[in-house]
Amino acid sequence: MSDDVVTPYDDRKTMVVTSQGPCRTVRYMVEPLLGLALFVYMMEIPVKQQLIYKQLSKTLQVNMSVDPLPCGALNASNSEENEVQKQTALWLNILQVVELMPALVSTTITGPLSDRIGRRPIIALSIFGGVLQSLTWLLVVRFDLAFYYIIASTAVYGAMGSESAILIGACSYIVDVSTPRQKLVRLAMLEALFGVFGAAGSSLSGPVIQYWGFTGIYSITMALGVVNLGYVLFLRESVNYVSGREDATITSPPGSGERSDSPDPGGEVSVWVKLKQTIMRIPGLFMKGGTFAPRWVLPVMLVGAYVGFGVNTSFYVNLVTYSLKSPICMNTSSTGFLTGLFCATFVTALLGIIILRRCVSLSTIAILGILSTIAALLVAAQATTQTMILFVPLAWFLGPTPPTMFRIMMSQLVRPDDQGALFALATAGQKLFMFIVNISATAFYAWVINFNPSLLFYGFIILLSVPLASIVSVKVTGNEPKGPEHPDVPPEEKPLLEDGRSSAPVYRRLNSVHRIQS
Repeated sequence: MSDDVVTPYDDRKTMVVTSQGPCRTVRYMVEPLLGLALFVYMMEIPVKQQLIYKQLSKTLQVNMSVDPLPCGALNASNSEENEVQKQTALWLNILQVVELMPALVSTTITGPLSDRIGRRPIIALSIFGGVLQSLTWLLVVRFDLAFYYIIASTAVYGAMGSESAILIGACSYIVDVSTPRQKLVRLAMLEALFGVFGAAGSSLSGPVIQYWGFTGIYSITMALGVVNLGYVLFLRESVNYVSGREDATITSPPGSGERSDSPDPGGEVSVWVKLKQTIMRIPGLFMKGGTFAPRWVLPVMLVGAYVGFGVNTSFYVNLVTYSLKSPICMNTSSTGFLTGLFCATFVTALLGIIILRRCVSLSTIAILGILSTIAALLVAAQATTQTMILFVPLAWFLGPTPPTMFRIMMSQLVRPDDQGALFALATAGQKLFMFIVNISATAFYAWVINFNPSLLFYGFIILLSVPLASIVSVKVTGNEPKGPEHPDVPPEEKPLLEDGRSSAPVYRRLNSVHRIQS
């Protein structure tokens, strides 16, 4: 008997691939893949800014000053240098929009599609897009090509899902193969990976540029992308959908607002109809029967997750900018130390989740994380010295936990074959709100910088009332997601399978990885 077993778990021909023995469990570890992808992504972010800055200086024939200015001084004499800075910021915003727009469209397709064809294809497509983008930047540097090639490669990368598709596939994969206890720790570990691998990528980009230049760094990122593609081939698919399965059409009776998953009666279905059915899995989440909770719970949690994630990401970026000016005057070494402390908070957040989950609910952990972020913002608003600003990440020790808690609770709201659609909706919205919050925070900071820059942090505190109100409203109304693996969820609250049977046993079996001895 083979040690690789395919175990059917419901009448819709969906199967879970399981394994036996500790040596095979590595093939269900998606974390190394995501960690390496984050390393490459964070290594390229500061390099793009420096490369554009250098190329524009060459194009505008500006002799850049290498002498650092004292803190608080303003170099108003070099108007050409100021123009390069403005053009660099403009190009970075253009590239962000060029990647964001196609990524929002592609993830709404590839996320639900992964519920049908598996997680590996959309992960591999996104990594391949990253390899193409690194190759394009390498060619631009090597042959001094125009910026339009960079714009084109960025748009292609967004159309292939960008880093969002990797996160969607990784989160869905973990939910597929993990028990409820494992799922909590492994999804929390994704945040720790972002801190550790992201910090390593950002830190190593400087020495690599110094010794091998821009050509060296893009050669390295392209090679690491190829390695990641190889790991995708090594990774076992979490859910294998048997070919020949009739496609489910997600429809609702006129005026009912109910979701209905029924086989399409027309036999052969065109590709466009299948694509429409796949995309409709996202709005199907908001129809009656689309989740295990009242229909208002998922939208409320999504809005809370969007705003909270946007504040978390924008907080750090603007804190570094705020710390460089008088009276704090952070230098290069102290800024690096501050970055290291912030990366360490992702590890402390993981440890906090592991400890707190034994005594409090997921929503309580999320509330503690939001309160931790508010405390960090208050410290930042009152900081006037470098020592005080270093206490900000110490107060933020549970700050990274809310996004993880929102993901876990929302994943317990929907059915296993809708996890890809859910994470596509969550990730695309987070990416959009991150962009909106960053742009808004930058404009607000430019407005208040002359009279009270710390008002920016109080503005973030006001925004955090949205995720706090979201999680509290779900908790006090008794609608905190418990998931189908919990026996206290009444069977009548679960969606029914096509033959009318309760789906509760199906989902309990899916949330376990069965090990079958030969």
